[in-house]
Amino acid sequence: MIIRALRQAWAHLDLTVEEGIDQLATLCVMEVHLEGQGTFCRIPKPRASSQRLLEAVGTHLPETLLARKARVVTRKQLPERRKKRKNSSLSTH
Repeated sequence: MIIRALRQAWAHLDLTVEEGIDQLATLCVMEVHLEGQGTFCRIPKPRASSQRLLEAVGTHLPETLLARKARVVTRKQLPERRKKRKNSSLSTH
């Protein structure tokens, strides 16, 4: 469903959904520390190609975000080798 919507939105840009997502993966956030004033995250202006992808789906990025200091803890160790799912479409045969 999502892939179909992206394919339709990006059809005029002559690229695949995978290529579009790879392009958007280059977006980043810079954490800015101001002494005595705190921390915030700055989102640099996207490249023209990324901007076109965002505009095609009706999305715009804010220039800044509040910095969140969240600590993520994994209490349960994941097994080194997970069990393979039966009838998996991601089979590596």
